[in-house]
Amino acid sequence: MSRVTRQFIAVVVCLLEALCAGTGNTLDFIVAGAQKAGTTALRMHMQVCAEFICVPTDESHMIETMASGVQPPAYAHVVAMAKLEGRCNSSEGAGSISGITDPKFAYLASHRKLLWRQLDKYNPGIRVVILLREPIQRALSAYNMEVARGGDFREHFGEAVGCEGAHLPMSAYQKRGGRLDYVQRGFYDEQLASLYRVIPTQRILIVVSEHTFSDPLQVYNRIFNFLGVPGVDRLEVVFQRRGSHTHGVSEEVYACLRRAFRQHNDRLYTLLGRSIGDWECWYAEHDAVNSYLANATDPPLALCPYSRVGVI
Repeated sequence: MSRVTRQFIAVVVCLLEALCAGTGNTLDFIVAGAQKAGTTALRMHMQVCAEFICVPTDESHMIETMASGVQPPAYAHVVAMAKLEGRCNSSEGAGSISGITDPKFAYLASHRKLLWRQLDKYNPGIRVVILLREPIQRALSAYNMEVARGGDFREHFGEAVGCEGAHLPMSAYQKRGGRLDYVQRGFYDEQLASLYRVIPTQRILIVVSEHTFSDPLQVYNRIFNFLGVPGVDRLEVVFQRRGSHTHGVSEEVYACLRRAFRQHNDRLYTLLGRSIGDWECWYAEHDAVNSYLANATDPPLALCPYSRVGVI
């Protein structure tokens, strides 16, 4: 970005801050990731189901501005405009809150060390929600999305993650911060470690995405409670994933990615103080099926609830 562009952005930010000063249009929360972990579905349920939450209809791109050294208060105008345009169901009463979803934020903030501090300086009381999805399935889902969009022309998932003929994915060692970082975006331990260094844990909610697949009402109400707004009695059908997810994971690529994520998952479990049973039983079931197919051993028993595994 050129010096002239940075100066122009700085001027625009100053104007927007002046316009928003005193209006109370600060962001109360951010859903900061992970990409392909259910952030879009959560945002759409917030719009329809939560009377006291104002969430703009589009996902934010706060990260691009902040990464350029610009403070985030300019993004208060996003919420103000959403209210003026009638795009939010938020009450104007004392209990209403406003927020955004930015599924890239936690990942990119783990490589731009000042971003969490900028966000905390913007609103010292801001709450952070992060959805975590099993990283192999998250990576495959992201790859399928990019292929459908025409953003990735590599024919095989293994090639996209750098696993073809490799013990570990070569992409895991490349420079991070790009749009097609399928492997690195699943290093959740790095993302949470960066977050925990700045934001107090009482203002952070970590949600396992697989739980939203199997029991969305309970999980979404848990999120609403964390944000301090009333829960709902039922959920409307507001979101259905569209797309052609034609690419799968070969056993070679699965083994490669399993090795890549194992230590990161272990460190994540240490940070959380617990393992994530849904992921571990999926790994165990997958390994048991592979052993059965390779060695003609006894057929494996089902280890995981069907609704929580294999969701791409």
